[in-house]
Amino acid sequence: MTITDELTLELRSVPRHGWEELTPRREWILRGPKGAVVFAISRNTAEEHEIAMTVPQAYCLDDSGWSWTAWDLGRHTTEPARSYEEMEQENCGYLDGKPCYYDGSGLQAQYLLKHILRQKRNWNAAIECVLRDRYHMWIEAGKYQ
Repeated sequence: MTITDELTLELRSVPRHGWEELTPRREWILRGPKGAVVFAISRNTAEEHEIAMTVPQAYCLDDSGWSWTAWDLGRHTTEPARSYEEMEQENCGYLDGKPCYYDGSGLQAQYLLKHILRQKRNWNAAIECVLRDRYHMWIEAGKYQ
């Protein structure tokens, strides 16, 4: 789906090793001319859910009581945002095979997932709004936190 002339949002499912059909990793990717912002989550398997219930503060629960894992909320750019950043990948899948400088946070992803689960509305719209904000702040304005 197109957000503006320059930004596009893609939702894809990525197989998780060993759990491909049960709980694929879901990734929302907002791409623009200067990079991409990615939010990645997955619904836990029954085994993972049992573990999650022993440490509930580390996971996010939906209305049905099922647990989710927030993997990442991060930025991928072709240029370093800070002088000390090193190239993460030479061939980044989020940047159409271009070299990639990355910074991200599982903790920020967890906060976003908890917020979305509380909203009880269209996840795509809420995630799109946050990713657009992060793209402008982190990539265009260079204010990564």
